[in-house]
Amino acid sequence: MANKGKTILITGCSTGIGKALAIEFHNKGHRVFAASRTVSSLKSLAEIGIEIIQLDPTNADSIYNARSEISKQTDGKLDILINNAGQWIESPAIEVDLDRVKDMFDVNVFAVMEMNKQFIPLLIAAKGTIVNHGSILRNMPHPMTAAYNASKAALAQYSTTLRLELAPLDVKVVELVTGRVATGLVTLPTLANTSIYKPLEPAVQKRAREAETMQPTNVFAKAVVKDILSSSHREISRGKMATLGWVITTFFPTWAWDPVMNSSSGLKEFREPILRRALDLKK
Repeated sequence: MANKGKTILITGCSTGIGKALAIEFHNKGHRVFAASRTVSSLKSLAEIGIEIIQLDPTNADSIYNARSEISKQTDGKLDILINNAGQWIESPAIEVDLDRVKDMFDVNVFAVMEMNKQFIPLLIAAKGTIVNHGSILRNMPHPMTAAYNASKAALAQYSTTLRLELAPLDVKVVELVTGRVATGLVTLPTLANTSIYKPLEPAVQKRAREAETMQPTNVFAKAVVKDILSSSHREISRGKMATLGWVITTFFPTWAWDPVMNSSSGLKEFREPILRRALDLKK
């Protein structure tokens, strides 16, 4: 296929935001390489003319193979790399499965580092742009997602430093700070019967249902694609509550919004049942 517009690689395109971004860039006339661990999950994208490629961002050999293939097809250049693949864990901080946390950090942080490391020659050649997909939870103490919040905080600091280091090479780095979008990433959480926080389960599930009725991915993608193609901002904030999240964390001290988090999460309402359960389980 002949090159047209910019060349763009997006990871995690099997569903949700990645898929929506791939479609929107394609509709704008750009050449998109949509990546996923399993190419069979990309069938619907291939059917509309988007180029698909197998890529597991947690596997260095898989990244190398994808880079080699893309380099051959683009004369060694890549205009935009969007590190979109991600994982989500919803669990109390003191009860979370650390093996799952390590897997999540592998996808949300270390895979991004490896992707950027391997694709940097193509990005330098094109004076391209790296987009790391972050979250408003990078600096918001959102209860029950401490591990996920931590992974996005790590990604944010990495992105900021990477931006400075790549500036002399004329490669831009943008952090996409996403608010509440109906991504399909969030599943209805359940808390173990042995969990101290079991009384909180209805509130946690209610919040999960609300999250998936937020901004549709196609609406989100239209705004983000426009931003990436026309903006020189270091950050792009999109999705429900993205702007509000920035305002809260930038201008308000933690003592002012901790009560809001406690109330919205159910921690305030269920404080006594949680405490009683902790004491009962201790017996």
